[in-house]
Amino acid sequence: MLFALSWCCIALPARLVHNEFVDEEHRLHIAFGKLEVEKKRRQELVAQCIEAVQSYRDLEQRIHRKIVELNGQTHRRGTVALKTENLTSIIGLIGEMEILLERFPTLRSKDPYALLMETIQHAGLRVTNARLEFNKRIYEYNVMCRMFPYRGFAMIFGFDEVLYTDHLGHKAL
Repeated sequence: MLFALSWCCIALPARLVHNEFVDEEHRLHIAFGKLEVEKKRRQELVAQCIEAVQSYRDLEQRIHRKIVELNGQTHRRGTVALKTENLTSIIGLIGEMEILLERFPTLRSKDPYALLMETIQHAGLRVTNARLEFNKRIYEYNVMCRMFPYRGFAMIFGFDEVLYTDHLGHKAL
């Protein structure tokens, strides 16, 4: 009888509190994982946008050079074959531009540099939101470690507060 009473008063609440700590740690790890995913996503997205904008810029420069060259030949009375060759190469470059725009459809609707800035801003916002969520989870976990009666159980079970500067990969929770 005494054993059952002690189980109900001590062991059962201790087990429940331990499980709450484990759940909070799990939420903390999930928030950290989401933050890492958003940072990686931002890195890849920015690299893709930079590639698209650089391709667009290079293609635009080549088209511009060919048009200037063709314009110069028109004023100098160049040969018809040379003019035709330049026109054909301009048409080919415009075809390349169409392929680029099909590969990156958002370039068609926006200025490529504005698109790059908007994409970087959006990716940064997603990282900021993930970081805020991670910091919120750290705060909730730390409050739980400081609050009575959880503080006593945290010391017994070895749950320590997490610093905002700690990376979960470097600290075993």
